[in-house]
Amino acid sequence: MSEMQRSPDNCVKCGVNFSSAALSVMARPRKRGKTYAVAGVIGLSILLVAGGYFGLIEYRKQAVIDEAGHHMRAANGYVAEMLDEKASRTTAEFLEKLPRRIQSLDDLNARVLAMDDSLLPGLKGATADYIRASRAFLSGFADMQRAEISLSVAKAGHAAYDSYVSSHQGRSDLALSDAQIKAELDIATAKHESASTMSEKITALGISAKILSRSRTRLSYLSSLDDVNEASRQAEMAKRSFEAARDELSTAGRKLSELADEPMPVQPWFDK
Repeated sequence: MSEMQRSPDNCVKCGVNFSSAALSVMARPRKRGKTYAVAGVIGLSILLVAGGYFGLIEYRKQAVIDEAGHHMRAANGYVAEMLDEKASRTTAEFLEKLPRRIQSLDDLNARVLAMDDSLLPGLKGATADYIRASRAFLSGFADMQRAEISLSVAKAGHAAYDSYVSSHQGRSDLALSDAQIKAELDIATAKHESASTMSEKITALGISAKILSRSRTRLSYLSSLDDVNEASRQAEMAKRSFEAARDELSTAGRKLSELADEPMPVQPWFDK
């Protein structure tokens, strides 16, 4: 006890060695620094995992967009092929091949509907709308071609009466009403019935035959005119339907680009 008191590092009253106590405190581990280090590693791991997850999500989203673009390009190819067919071949050949390309677009639409767009809801439907609009566009173009053929045939039939219309008799007949033509025929029939000699009967029959011939020609001409008017109406309707299909296709393409948030391969067929 006396030795401990004699040491200058010892407390005079209690004998505690201050040097030993200080060394003991300094030798204790610093737990707080290790905690910070562990927390940093965990935080970095979380960031890496989160980054990888969101990166995978973006990759999968882009894959869906690329798949939609692939189907759009296929539809564009079918339409372009048919338009090239129309440019290089007859309308009959174009119409003969059309059903096969319509079926190709239907098959393509079925593949589109099998897409998984859970990461980009609505993209599958928008792509299907584009395929269906491409089909309607192609069908509308074909309907317009058919209507133009019908109009050409009707005009050709009507043109056969040009000489009749330009003749004095034709102009005279066309100026008459159906009732007036019937009245002339009734008069000729009455003359035939009242004729007392064979010569008078033959003359009356000749007059009736001429009136009937003029009437048939007149009716045929008027019928051909109706055919032209109806064919013109059908051609105009087909044109409007085709333009509506073209606008629908353009709208479907814009909607796809908006959903994908990037330009999609929209083909501007026959822009206004």
